[in-house]
Amino acid sequence: MLFSNRPSNFFEMNGNTYRSNKSLKRRNRRNAGPVQQSILSGLIIEVLEERQMLSAAAFQPQIVVAGAVPAPGLTPHAVTPAAASAPYTPAQVTTAYGVNLISFGTVTGTGAGQTIAIVDAFNDPNIIGDTATFNSQFNLPQFNVSGGPTLAVLNQTGGTTPPTVNGQGWDLEESLDVQWAHSIAPQANIILYESNTNNDTDMDQAVATAAANPAVSVVSMSWGEGEFQGEQTEDPFVLTPTGRTGGVTFLAAAGDDGSPAIYPATSPDVVSVGGTALSIQTNGAYISESVWNNNNGHATGGGVSTLESQPSYQVGNVNGASTTNRSAPDVAMDADPNTGVYVRDTFGGGGWFQVGGTSLSTPLWAGLVAIANQGRALNGQTSLNGLTQTLPTLYGLPSSDFNDITAGSNGTFSATTGYDLVTGRGTPIANLLVPDLANSNINWSPTVAGPAAAATTQNTSLSFSGSNAITLTDQIAGTNTDSLTLSVSNGTLALGSTSGLSFTSGANGSASMTVTGTISQLEAAVVGLTYTPNAGYTGADSLSVLLADPLANVSASTTVALTVDGAPAITAPSSASVNQNGSLAFSTGSGNAISFTDAAAGSADSLTLSVAHGVLTLASTAGLTFASGTNGSASFTVTGTVANLDAALNGLIYQPVSGYVGSDSLLVSVTDPGDSLSASTSVALTVNILAPVITAPASASLAENSSLVFSSGN
Repeated sequence: MLFSNRPSNFFEMNGNTYRSNKSLKRRNRRNAGPVQQSILSGLIIEVLEERQMLSAAAFQPQIVVAGAVPAPGLTPHAVTPAAASAPYTPAQVTTAYGVNLISFGTVTGTGAGQTIAIVDAFNDPNIIGDTATFNSQFNLPQFNVSGGPTLAVLNQTGGTTPPTVNGQGWDLEESLDVQWAHSIAPQANIILYESNTNNDTDMDQAVATAAANPAVSVVSMSWGEGEFQGEQTEDPFVLTPTGRTGGVTFLAAAGDDGSPAIYPATSPDVVSVGGTALSIQTNGAYISESVWNNNNGHATGGGVSTLESQPSYQVGNVNGASTTNRSAPDVAMDADPNTGVYVRDTFGGGGWFQVGGTSLSTPLWAGLVAIANQGRALNGQTSLNGLTQTLPTLYGLPSSDFNDITAGSNGTFSATTGYDLVTGRGTPIANLLVPDLANSNINWSPTVAGPAAAATTQNTSLSFSGSNAITLTDQIAGTNTDSLTLSVSNGTLALGSTSGLSFTSGANGSASMTVTGTISQLEAAVVGLTYTPNAGYTGADSLSVLLADPLANVSASTTVALTVDGAPAITAPSSASVNQNGSLAFSTGSGNAISFTDAAAGSADSLTLSVAHGVLTLASTAGLTFASGTNGSASFTVTGTVANLDAALNGLIYQPVSGYVGSDSLLVSVTDPGDSLSASTSVALTVNILAPVITAPASASLAENSSLVFSSGN
């Protein structure tokens, strides 16, 4: 009967006083504030409020409380364990799902070195003490002791001053989240971010703060609200922030009121977690699971989003859900309050509770992802990015990694073989799934590929196609718009196609441009991308390519080292002289060598030499082919590699025509047939006349009346 001296939302049953769910129904949204709910024995539900307007909406925890329970005692031992009754202990749950068997080689999977962020609303002043009691009861590592994991409680901006409002029905949610993420990953650090209120603005701020913390690799969100127009504008809050070295995986509760699923679990950027009813033996051994449904309106959330598009990782992987929209959940774990778990919460009275809801299954999965990140760290890899790695991997893992739930429904959708709209791919066989998740090479981040280097010649364009093509990929973009930025310093760029593109900066044919379009349109644009160096420019340049997916907040880039080669260059003396009937050698040893360079040379260059009043003889003809003339003639053309031609020139001999005296000119011309560029020079030659020379002894003597003969013999 109702107490006459109490508000009508209180009632009495079995000698106890309860607060009915009536007080949790829709209130004036602009002045809405969460209400404190007494948690006593009996089934008590946190009811999701309808969303009326974005500015006044409030998230609600997805928690179902079976009631207050006595302090946990020892689990009875049996040779053949019987079916266990809830509430379950951490040891039972970790045994049921194989969490206690996770290892990476010789290292046990505990989440060591990882940090789980839990986002909830309002302050629970007793969370530290309650969690310490929970850890003592179940022999779990204590937080904040030497060598152990840490637990920090921060506000929505990362400060240590807690929200000014306590409880408001969220204290039990905070205890559940912290204690059961810790149960799954006992060595992981935990940061509880408490937002000032449960309104969108404050909760989004807390999520953003958590994601920006470089230590955080997992964010658990056991709350939600009905889908609403414009929810996509909040999706970026559940993406790995730009500039982080490691990724962040976001997990959200699919809801406790059956179909449809709730937001943010309907966001394609989060791992959406549904709920099951878990049956185990007293020793924790797994018996079976079915869809959680209490047949009182409270069951696992699930269904197809009315607003969010189907992400690429679900295409072809959600049998039974014929749609182009996002399906939820992705995975599931125990959530039925009748197969629920112990939670310690003393705020406002009470102590031990039996709790369920997707508020339970979400931190359980958060703990698993933290352990997977531990394995990745041991292998020298960064933490998983939820959108580009965790979600595609979950859909790519073998079915043997999951307990496939095929029994039960949430009142709208039924479990079936493979993926379904109530348990997703199923629940984890953690000792198989977590190492596979950790070792997966799946990464659906955008990619940009191209040659490391490319070259062209002065005043010649370079096309990127075929073997030196620029390629782009973005598997998560779908039909959304990506952004492509291209730039060079000493030339211009022309796209192979501009169909469907919008220029946000620069223009086609300029040195720098940014265009937007679908990934297929951008891929077409870079096929045949052309680089034209500035007129007369030679030297180094660099092509920068940046592909950004603004919705997923991920990007990829590459740089191509460009070289603009000039014409061949000839080194030769400006003049030289030789005596009549003599010979002149051009060589390194004589300090007057003729040589040339051609950075853009292909397999052969062409060398032409000529004089008017003499003949020319190469020092070597190895590897050369005479296109005209012959060695030892006045003019000839030879072809060969730069090395062979240089060897031929080092020791080139000029011999003037016999008796010739006067001027001559050595013409040297080099042509690169690959780019048709050439260079030439001339050496002014002087053939000096030889004056008469008399050779005679300085003196001679002879005897009187004798003769003297001047001869070579004398």
